[in-house]
Amino acid sequence: PHNFVIDLEQSAEGYVWLATWRGAARFNGREFEVFDQARLPWNEDGSIWKILRARDGGLLLGSQRFGLSRQRGDVFTHLWRPEANAPLLSI
Repeated sequence: PHNFVIDLEQSAEGYVWLATWRGAARFNGREFEVFDQARLPWNEDGSIWKILRARDGGLLLGSQRFGLSRQRGDVFTHLWRPEANAPLLSI
């Protein structure tokens, strides 16, 4: 989604996930799948700053202004939104 990669993480399934200014991307070794505003509608500006693999194998995604989301399988859930538009720089 963007050429500026902010963070990287490998999922339990072996995918490489990239956090970028315009969303997350999942790489399966051959091609990228984009997870932007269209796939994560609560993340209005699309940026993802942090990705962390959770103990249960899912991923936590931190956005610039719209808080924390969780990915498990093909399901994304919005978990938390900050009261102020502040970047989530660490998970």
